[in-house]
Amino acid sequence: MLNKKITARLLLLCVLLWHSNTLNAQDSLLLRDYRYVQQSSPWFTQRNAAALALYNSRNIAEADLSLSHASGSLTGFSGSPSLTTLQVAIESFYRISPRAVVFGSIGYNNLSGDDMTGSVFLQDRLPFDIVEDSLTNKGHKHCDSYHLTGGFSYSLSRSLALGLRADYTAANYAKYKDLRHKNKLMNLDVTAGLLLTVPCPLSPITLGLDYTYHRRTESLEFATYGKSDKVYKSLIDYGAMMGIIEQFGYEGYTDKSNEMPLFEDGHSGGLQFSIAFGRFSLYNALTYSHATGYYGRKSQYTITYTDHDRDIFTEHLRLAYNMMQAKTYLDLRYQSEKLQNRINTYRGLTNANGATHYVYYDAADAADKSWRNLDIDYTMHLGVRHELPTWTITAGYHWQQRDITAYLYPYYRQQQLRTNEWTASIARNIMLPRGVWNISLHGGYQKGTGDVYRDGTFVTPSDKQPQPATMSAFLYQDYQYLTAPLYHVGAQLKYTFLFPGTRLCTHVRAAFDYRHATINDETPSGLHNPSRTTFLIAAGHTF
Repeated sequence: MLNKKITARLLLLCVLLWHSNTLNAQDSLLLRDYRYVQQSSPWFTQRNAAALALYNSRNIAEADLSLSHASGSLTGFSGSPSLTTLQVAIESFYRISPRAVVFGSIGYNNLSGDDMTGSVFLQDRLPFDIVEDSLTNKGHKHCDSYHLTGGFSYSLSRSLALGLRADYTAANYAKYKDLRHKNKLMNLDVTAGLLLTVPCPLSPITLGLDYTYHRRTESLEFATYGKSDKVYKSLIDYGAMMGIIEQFGYEGYTDKSNEMPLFEDGHSGGLQFSIAFGRFSLYNALTYSHATGYYGRKSQYTITYTDHDRDIFTEHLRLAYNMMQAKTYLDLRYQSEKLQNRINTYRGLTNANGATHYVYYDAADAADKSWRNLDIDYTMHLGVRHELPTWTITAGYHWQQRDITAYLYPYYRQQQLRTNEWTASIARNIMLPRGVWNISLHGGYQKGTGDVYRDGTFVTPSDKQPQPATMSAFLYQDYQYLTAPLYHVGAQLKYTFLFPGTRLCTHVRAAFDYRHATINDETPSGLHNPSRTTFLIAAGHTF
């Protein structure tokens, strides 16, 4: 009888131990958050792939599929009052050997918007812009973009690692109402870097160096459907919606007989540094890049309409404090960008064989543009279990100044705008026997200052000199979008669980965001009922 009782108790103990191990195994899968792992070190979010050698967590990957719809008139002048976006993204950190680590990312974005006009380009911070000169030709626009990133790090020794990284983006963008345009975008960044650990009496110092080659091309094709006598015009916007009007035809920036590329390539170098003092750590990264580009085609038998130069300086500073179950970060990011654009002066000459070639003279300054950004963000993770915080609290301040001076001698136009934004968020992870609930709230307030524009002349123009063309509706809409007092609030609900019969950590989530701006009645408004609501649903796996 005694032996039977002992045997029964041993069996019960074994069942409890097995059940406990099962729960622990499930917990270890559920208690991981991909974004927390990725953002745990600033080395993992910068471009020097050699720093992947510092990755010491278990391999992790995340796949996410999301669908969102945004509606409302609170957009920039190129935005849509009804925008639907489908996104697919897969990212992974994977250590394939004690010496080698890889990072990979694949993304697809499908964008579909109604009643769209404004800029014909996909990219922003342009040397010049091509803007529709009418509010009556709004139409449907669609964009498919594909993004591929790969990074590889190999440790030659405990103190030296080398890395390579490539970022490639391709996109197709089109408008389906006259004046139609079709865009093809290619963006490529290739980076080579090294990581060096230097012994120090207090603490080892980690240094990173990298070089990046950058190349980007966005080609434009303009067309109309069928035959029509209607005349279509575009504003060639040098800056702040001032420039020249061009009629659609067989020449110029919107030449329908040629595909016109806006090309840019450049080089950049970066330096990274980090050191730890007990529970404190300091990280600093500096980057400088210089690029040149043009619009048109570089050939003596074709026209190069513009040339531009771009210089960018960035700095990222992070001060971190780490404890067993709490981590805090203070991130300061600064970026300064300067862009100069010139309009080429040329003359077409025809030889005896009837071929036309072009002779270029001194270029004329068209625009000086600069942007400065300062971001200060504080993040606090509390109650960290494995790689999942119980609480995440953030607060941030974001500042931007945009200075634009556009020239069309003897006229010029200046615009200086400053935007200030304050944000905050709080998120709570609730652990249950079969899953994890995540509830998050966020909000913010934004306000800008500056004049819509300030026009002037270098000399008194003659009666025969026409004034520059402008597009006031887009100018005021863009100005109010950036400077009007605006508040935004939002929430997200996410549930994570183990998919039945697998070790896949599955998540489903839903989110919304609401934005509303207050427009001064004394200011001519391009916005009506200025609010915007976005709803999102998503599902994915972490493995």
